[in-house]
Amino acid sequence: MRRFAVAIALALLTTVLVQAASNAVPGSLAAERAQALGANDLKPAVCAALTLTAVVAGAGDFTATAANELVAGGPAAQNIVAGDGADCVLGGGGLDTLDGGAGVDVCVGNGLGTTVFVDCETTVP
Repeated sequence: MRRFAVAIALALLTTVLVQAASNAVPGSLAAERAQALGANDLKPAVCAALTLTAVVAGAGDFTATAANELVAGGPAAQNIVAGDGADCVLGGGGLDTLDGGAGVDVCVGNGLGTTVFVDCETTVP
C-alpha cells in the first residue's frame, strides 16, 4: 500500500511539473523598441487642427516662445503667455490666466470654470 501511495505521489508530481513546463510565455520585442514623443503626439484632441513643433512646460508664471507649441502649466495658480504662433495652451489645476498671444490659439482650462482666457481663439473651460 505504501508503494502504491508513493507511485501516485510521483505520478502527480510529474504531471504538475509537465504542466508547468508547458506554460511558456512567447518572447517579445517590446523592450527593444523606443519611440520619441513630440508635441503633436501629446496634444489633446481639441488641438488636432494645430501643427505643433515643441513642448513648453512650466510651474509659476512663464512665457513661451514664438514657435507653434504645446504649452503646459503646472498644478498651482499661474499666468501663462503663449507668445506668437499657433499654440495649444493647457492650464494646470490652479486659478490660471491663459494668454494665447498672437496667432490662432486653443486654450484649455482646468475644468473647474475658474480659468481666465486672454487672446484665445478657441477656449475650453
